[in-house]
Amino acid sequence: METNFELNSQQMQHLRALPVPLIEELSSQTAIAIQGRLKVSLIKPDVKPINSYDSKYIKTASQVQVLASDDDEFEAEGELVIQIGY
Repeated sequence: METNFELNSQQMQHLRALPVPLIEELSSQTAIAIQGRLKVSLIKPDVKPINSYDSKYIKTASQVQVLASDDDEFEAEGELVIQIGY
């Protein structure tokens, strides 16, 4: 994240505090969506001054799936929707 995005120290601290299973799920879902050229949407509230990231949540509101294929071709379906809220 640090090498690909410009994040302030508060944002980096928040990312480092996220549970590993959440990061793994979001990473996996994003990789499937990108490889399958599926729609990815981010739902987030209007930007407001933040004193702390303690009350922020990130969740997948809709997930993508890898489909089994007889010819070993990669296939995926669905839409990845990531929702951020406070």
